[in-house]
Amino acid sequence: MADYSIWMVETARKQDDGIVIFSGFMRSAEMVDTGLSLVVLQGEGHTILIDTGVDANDPENAERLKDRGYYNVISPAAALKKLKITPEEITDIIITHAHWDHVGAAWCYPNARFYIQREELNAWREMQSLPPAYAALTRSIISSHIDYLFQLAETGRLRLLDGPCDELLPGIRIYTSPDGHTPMGQYVHIDCGAGYVATGDVTFSSDNIINDAGFLIPPGRLIATGSTQALLQTLETVCRLCEGEPARLLIPHDAAVYGRVPAVQTEDRLRTAEFRLQKTGMSRLSL
Repeated sequence: MADYSIWMVETARKQDDGIVIFSGFMRSAEMVDTGLSLVVLQGEGHTILIDTGVDANDPENAERLKDRGYYNVISPAAALKKLKITPEEITDIIITHAHWDHVGAAWCYPNARFYIQREELNAWREMQSLPPAYAALTRSIISSHIDYLFQLAETGRLRLLDGPCDELLPGIRIYTSPDGHTPMGQYVHIDCGAGYVATGDVTFSSDNIINDAGFLIPPGRLIATGSTQALLQTLETVCRLCEGEPARLLIPHDAAVYGRVPAVQTEDRLRTAEFRLQKTGMSRLSL
């Protein structure tokens, strides 16, 4: 068991078609509040991000943000500032998968060490060479991002993981999701007594797991490379790890998170949520 403060900080907002999130099983005719968020952990001598956020100063990122309809976009540095943290203080970044909105600010953290599944990175390298007919697979990555991750590996700042890891960092256990949302995504269990799960995109909403339909609902197949069965198996594990408690799920695209735990909205109309504090930690919601 470890002792971390855990926050989520919104970096952009968006409205998504419900069918993208719930694969047509529910809320198909609705527009659902979603967005982008940074997941931040601090404690045990580490300041950790789950994924990098998106640097809108990068032209390719800016184009994707516009295309996908994101608004109220702020930089990762601006988001971290709300927690009195600077990008230079980030020690570790666990990359759940290599989609553009999860690795699109890797260059913003000069002192961080990165972690990604070897099979995930190599699979996207191979898919970079696919012809345009396969764009349904590759439209969720930006080639320069994949190239940058390989540069990090060459300089020793990216550690390639080969499957699950019982204790990557104190209290941090890595689970893998093969053949699901991406070729070999990973998600993070944080043992602070009560277990928290940083999901990446294995789920877009807690309603994928706990809902009135009474069964697991896979996120939209339009933005996944793997099988529906693999997506469901991952959701089953996530449900077990959070013990069926939505307030223990750190889901970066789920705007409903900010209604489950203490949160504040700042002048930029973006929210910060505080999941837990270290025993000696100070709340960042009033800063």
